[in-house]
Amino acid sequence: MSTRCQRRRSPSSRTTRSATRGISEAWDDDGEEYGEDRLAELVKKNESLSVVELEKLIQSDVETYTKGRPATDNVTVIIVKRL
Repeated sequence: MSTRCQRRRSPSSRTTRSATRGISEAWDDDGEEYGEDRLAELVKKNESLSVVELEKLIQSDVETYTKGRPATDNVTVIIVKRL
């Protein structure tokens, strides 16, 4: 069994994150995916947060987006900040 991860880091960013499809493919009531762009924008806007705070924010945002529906795929986020 393989798990696909999306890894993103912009050249000017100090934060790198990897997330499984359970986050990017989480759906809202209209069947729209949470998406990589939304996740990237959330991380970019909140880069000043600690790794723990950022992980909690992502979790909360996905839960709000899906209105608490259970995930249909593996949900994993790894966040690394360069000092």
